[in-house]
Amino acid sequence: MANIATLLENQERFETQGGQRIGALLWWELGGCHISHAELESLAASLNVPPAYLPPETSAINSYKRAFNHVAKHGIKEGFMLRKISSRVNEKGETWIALVEETADEQIKDLNYQVIAKIKFDSRQRTFEADRPHEQAIHEKLELWFEHYSLHETSDIRSILQRFNKMCSVVMRNNGGIYFCPNPHLDTADAIANLIHAISPQNRVHQLPLFSAESVQIEMNEVVQLSLEKELENLKDEIDKLTQSNKTWETTLYKYLPEFEVLRNRINTFSTVLTFEAKALLDKVESAKPLLEEELGVSQIKPKSKFAAEHRPASIPIYDQASGF
Repeated sequence: MANIATLLENQERFETQGGQRIGALLWWELGGCHISHAELESLAASLNVPPAYLPPETSAINSYKRAFNHVAKHGIKEGFMLRKISSRVNEKGETWIALVEETADEQIKDLNYQVIAKIKFDSRQRTFEADRPHEQAIHEKLELWFEHYSLHETSDIRSILQRFNKMCSVVMRNNGGIYFCPNPHLDTADAIANLIHAISPQNRVHQLPLFSAESVQIEMNEVVQLSLEKELENLKDEIDKLTQSNKTWETTLYKYLPEFEVLRNRINTFSTVLTFEAKALLDKVESAKPLLEEELGVSQIKPKSKFAAEHRPASIPIYDQASGF
């Protein structure tokens, strides 16, 4: 991989010598990441961040489970318990829990249990509703913690950067952490950097401009080609593992078809910026893709589900949606 220290030392000199900017190195620090999905969408729109890079809204069921566990352990008085009435969500997206009071009967040496209130969680509306008033207002505590666990956290914000890098950058080191983004994508990189910082001042996306020089071109050509070849090999390995498994679903394999188009577009972009010969690498992509199509029988079969149909190569402009190309 690239000698990062050498690149850093030489960039200022290349700029003063009139070198043409070819892109930038990117790395980031994330220190504070709690934001609602609605706020994230609004902020991204105001900063012109394509929605394709944003994480999906947090799962209502997962947030409910985390809220339930927290309140059950920390949010009720001694002698009371929070218990699930329904183990699953019904066809309306509803599930029920109960606040139960436990009392001891010393005369008969037994325990008595009384349901104080029943609480319905509607996963579609993302709301809690108690069937009767009760002193502890457990449904309000559940709502509070549900909102907390519905916030996007660090892993979600990191995924924005990871999606961008997957489509528009290449890794510069074997252990990751620094990426090269070519000129055509720097406006989007700037927009995402502004979004990450707007979520919290503790968050930073750093950029180091790269300028053309013979030594830089040679170094970057080698690094980018090796990185893209490694991505292709990793993609082929993942598909090989799936096709060899007896439990592989057709829809799972269809998810990988757009990956070839994304990779092909990235190779074309980087080869234009860095002027390396892309034909050999593109040939490898084109030779690998038919193996997956043959496994799926793309030319003979019709996808068995809407999900599979949406993942046919001709109908998935993932790269176009995200980067505007």
